[in-house]
Amino acid sequence: MKLFDIEAIEGMKKVCSLKEGSPLKIYRITYPRIWNGDDWHFHPQGYEYYIPLTGQITVLVESKEVIVCAGEMLCVYPGEKHRVVGGSSDQDTIVIRQEFLKNDKVIVEE
Repeated sequence: MKLFDIEAIEGMKKVCSLKEGSPLKIYRITYPRIWNGDDWHFHPQGYEYYIPLTGQITVLVESKEVIVCAGEMLCVYPGEKHRVVGGSSDQDTIVIRQEFLKNDKVIVEE
């Protein structure tokens, strides 16, 4: 058994990263109704999964707006440009990210 501490990271709670250097990162995030904190970005090698536990979130993937509701899961593929733009007022979301490279988040200039 392993008990993980929750570490606050700029408005997110990092639930765990199985061990130092592990490619799996798990976050629990409550996005505000309008979220401007996420730049357009992509991950060259890792998949990213958004799982709303309650409510819904809005994610822009390439040129498409995707609304992800509780009970659904969005998988963003490596190389897909995306950003979270908001959530319902009653949402709570788990984000799971594979991070094979250190700082595997490439910001795209608009």
